[in-house]
This record gives sequence, structure tokens and C-alpha cells, in this order.
Amino acid sequence: MLTMLNVMKLKPTCSDCGASEFTISDEEARWKYGDGEDAYELSAVVPVYTCDSCGYQFTSGEARTIEQEEYRKYLAGQAR
Repeated sequence: MLTMLNVMKLKPTCSDCGASEFTISDEEARWKYGDGEDAYELSAVVPVYTCDSCGYQFTSGEARTIEQEEYRKYLAGQAR
């Protein structure tokens, strides 16, 4: 089973240069849910990895999980 502790033990590598040292920062991600004028902007603070060697930035599955939780909160609020 993949737990948060196990995820923390995994050492990602940069897909651009292969380095394995990163700086992790919390940054706000924004995205739209819906179409046209009815679209609603959602946001969440997610961890962003920046490669210490080349500066390449990426997010992990953790960011996706956080974004999905914000989406669920939005939908729960719409059901009221």
C-alpha cells in the first residue's frame, strides 16, 4: 500500500536533467470548472517541486489529490 510516509521516502528525479535534489514550495494553482460564463474558478495551494540543478518545475500526485478535494468541496456546496 502506498501511504504518505512511503511517498515521502520516494526520491523523484527531474525529467529534464535527471537530478534528484529539489526545493518544494507551496503555490496557488487555479483552474476553471464548467464552460463559458457559468465557469467557476477553483483554487488550491499545492506543493511545487523545483529542480535545484536546472529549475524545471512540476507537481506530484499530491497536488492532484488536493485539487480533487477542492473540486469535491465545490460540488458539496452546490448541492445545498
